[in-house]
Amino acid sequence: MKIGKSLYLFIFSLVLLLALTSCITRQPVPLTVTITKAVTGINGVVPVKTSVDIQWAVGGVDSFNSKIVVKKDGTTVFEKSGANLTSVTIPEDKFTQLGEYSYFVEVKSGEQIAKTNNLTFNVVPSIKEIKLLSENNTSIMTGTSKIINWEVFSYVDDRNYEYKIMLKKPNESDFTLAGTTTNKVFELDNLNDVGNYSVKVIAVELGNIEIESPVIVFQVANETYEGENHFPEIWNPLPENGKNNVSWDFSSFNYGAIVTLSWSATDVDNDYLTFDVYVDNTMTATTDKMKLSLSGFSPEETHSWYVVAKDDKGFETKSDTWSFTLKSNTDPIFETPIASEVVKDSVVRFTWTASDIDNDELLYDIYSGTQEASTLLEKDRVGNFFNTENKNGDYIVVVKDPFGGTAEKEFSYTPTTESLTGNATVVVYVTDAKSGPIVPEANITINNSTALTDDTGMATFTFNISEDSTLLTIEATKTNHALTKVDGLMLKAGETKKVYLTLRKAELNPDPDTQELPEVEFHVYDYSKYISGELDEISLDSSIVSGPIVVTIAAKPKSNDHINIIYASLGKTPGSSFMTGDRGYTSGASEVAFAFNTFDYNGLTDLHITVYDYNDNQIELVKYLNILNNNDVKSHKFIPQDWASYGIGTNLDAYTRRMEIGFYSQKNNIEKSNIKLNTLIKNNVDKKIKAFENKFGKSLNYTIESAPNNTNLWVEVWWIPADVFDPDQEYYQWPNGYNIYRSFDGSNWEKIGYVSQYAKTNKVFRDYSPELEPGKEVHYAVSSVYDDGETEMHYLGSVTPLGMFDVQLTSPSMLATNVARAPIFEITPITNDHSLDNATFEYALWIYDLVQSDQHLLPGYIGEDGKVYQQMYDVVGPYPVNINYLDQQWFLLNANGLFMYNDYLQPNKTYSWAVDLAYAMTYDGISSAISVSIDQGYGVDPFGGVDADAFNTFTTGSN
Repeated sequence: MKIGKSLYLFIFSLVLLLALTSCITRQPVPLTVTITKAVTGINGVVPVKTSVDIQWAVGGVDSFNSKIVVKKDGTTVFEKSGANLTSVTIPEDKFTQLGEYSYFVEVKSGEQIAKTNNLTFNVVPSIKEIKLLSENNTSIMTGTSKIINWEVFSYVDDRNYEYKIMLKKPNESDFTLAGTTTNKVFELDNLNDVGNYSVKVIAVELGNIEIESPVIVFQVANETYEGENHFPEIWNPLPENGKNNVSWDFSSFNYGAIVTLSWSATDVDNDYLTFDVYVDNTMTATTDKMKLSLSGFSPEETHSWYVVAKDDKGFETKSDTWSFTLKSNTDPIFETPIASEVVKDSVVRFTWTASDIDNDELLYDIYSGTQEASTLLEKDRVGNFFNTENKNGDYIVVVKDPFGGTAEKEFSYTPTTESLTGNATVVVYVTDAKSGPIVPEANITINNSTALTDDTGMATFTFNISEDSTLLTIEATKTNHALTKVDGLMLKAGETKKVYLTLRKAELNPDPDTQELPEVEFHVYDYSKYISGELDEISLDSSIVSGPIVVTIAAKPKSNDHINIIYASLGKTPGSSFMTGDRGYTSGASEVAFAFNTFDYNGLTDLHITVYDYNDNQIELVKYLNILNNNDVKSHKFIPQDWASYGIGTNLDAYTRRMEIGFYSQKNNIEKSNIKLNTLIKNNVDKKIKAFENKFGKSLNYTIESAPNNTNLWVEVWWIPADVFDPDQEYYQWPNGYNIYRSFDGSNWEKIGYVSQYAKTNKVFRDYSPELEPGKEVHYAVSSVYDDGETEMHYLGSVTPLGMFDVQLTSPSMLATNVARAPIFEITPITNDHSLDNATFEYALWIYDLVQSDQHLLPGYIGEDGKVYQQMYDVVGPYPVNINYLDQQWFLLNANGLFMYNDYLQPNKTYSWAVDLAYAMTYDGISSAISVSIDQGYGVDPFGGVDADAFNTFTTGSN
């Protein structure tokens, strides 16, 4: 009995708890509604007859019904309801009345109701402003007409309006309707009453909404007007009135036919005249010339036009209305068959000549195949050329003008099957560095043929080639030198190929018989696929390359000489950036990947991979890419310009420097040193060196690493590239790059290099050829290269490199004693040839205190700016220079600064004297040649310094 009662109480309690819980969970979440996109219209207003969007958000429930109501003056103009409705677009026909509108959103869910506040917005006319373009306060002759034109500023694009032109005549107080139009120009005619007129324009919208323009006034004068000013007169229209078959000047696809309209006008008062030109009753232009070229015409159209002439006192005259009809279009024609030209073996260029008697712009579409089955290859080309693979094929070229005129030319192309055979010559020049001295008696092997270089560093080979071309393996060896090998260089039948080799002195192992070259493996990939992780290797034997590439290189030494440098380049043998320009480069790594653009190359292009080890053994692998580009030539071609013609420095600078630098490795760089010179002195030296005049954009790259022994000799060739001459391509299309040409007689030219327009150093080429010699004049020219060929050469001038000279410190001589305390210093240049006979030599002198090693004397002067400058000594020709101590102002330089020194040298004291700057130069405004013998940090030498090797120690006497 007790158990049953307890169970009953438990069940009753559980039911009661569930009931209470149910009551609690049934309490509703409040319903909310919020406008998320209110009516804002355009600039805060809603133009009449414009649709509007309204959006809102509902919170607290998942299911609801919404209603939106829009009212005008208490009357509902729009209402919409729907389940879960949260947005609405109110159509434009609901807003045809101006004024204030209100709206609200109401939401219901079960017993709950939520409603927004009433929101408002204004509907206004769509026209913001009417601006009259006709000039205010002008005068016309009685019996003529007055042109009124205007511009409408509207909130809504492309809305059309009706316009009422309202006129108030002389002696009238009210405006009357002069006429209506849907255009924005109106001619007021029959103006016979003399006096003042007022005019305004009213735009009518939806039949009852009107917006007025400001009022302008004009005067009508009597035909017998005899005032101080007179009306202009207009006559003689061209084209003649009513003329048919009028030709246009030229046409373009963007602007249609261009027609020139002209007329005659005079003003007896010689007033300044302007002309408003109307075509088809629309004001087209205002000009102060009596000729105007207008675009937008088409063949066989008839057009009316007239001119309103105005003088600067407000008097105007409207011409008669004239008309002309344009001729029909004439189809273009091909004047020549399609010509073909093989460029660089793998690419053939098709060219043609087409014309149009109407002087229309012409574009070309190129198809492969025949009329029965063809594929579009290129569309809307401007240039009349097309590059494609040198393979069999059928093609169609379609020429078209802007008005549908076309002509077609079908042709078939078959590459020549005739093989060239015969002798070919290889001339090998060997130097121990780029621009360095020659290497005689080097053993050269080419495809198992061997020869020694002569005393000019040259070896010549002749081969009989039984096919179009063959590949060469070239090896160079010499005792005490590293190994050099070039593998894969192409030689064509009948060709004379010059090969420049560097044979470096061995750094570690001088025995070539015990040295081994590094092993090198490389691959070429499509750039876009490579960066996305797809290793799509390009077959160099069969693939056409028309985009960027990635070259991966892995090098492994076969001896203990680890990999030092890896280079890669297109179209040239790579080396230091100073000498060879842009290239891929890494140091201290055995694997690397380089990216190259190929859009500035065309045809069979050589890819060079060069690897050095730490013994300076080098191997260069050469492979050939079939590059195909079709960059259309759409505007004028740019012919390179030269700096000297614009008075901005020189075009050619020849350098000869003592102390050879091996231009390939950073470890051989000469760092700039200036421990003895203060900034003021160095700035003056920079100013005095004529070769470093301000050459716009010219700079030397210090981040790098056949000349007489222990020297370098090179020529810097400068030109103005397209991006400097025309940076926005406003007048010229930029070329792909520039071909550089050299001649030793000014008549016979050879191409010696190519520089891409998009290279970092696209305005300089450094010629380091072993064929350069001191005293031997050399000429240079440059051309621009486009995909349809190159421009004419632009001659840059000639330069004669200078020979090297040494400096002899004649007096005081080495270890001289009892030297006068005010000595005469004599400097004598020692030359080896006559190239320096007319050069200007310049020297800088220092005296070193050997007792107090941080104290030195130098001659100088105080400039007009109060700064101290070092004295330089110039002489024309290789003659001795005498510097009298007493004739100089001396300065003492020590750790505390620079001080004037007006005393003799101290008695019975040991000094050392030296020349810290010695260079010779010639300069003719177009070119300069510089020979640097000594440069202790002055900046004449591009690499920072050529150390002096003569310091004469002497001891003064008592007097």
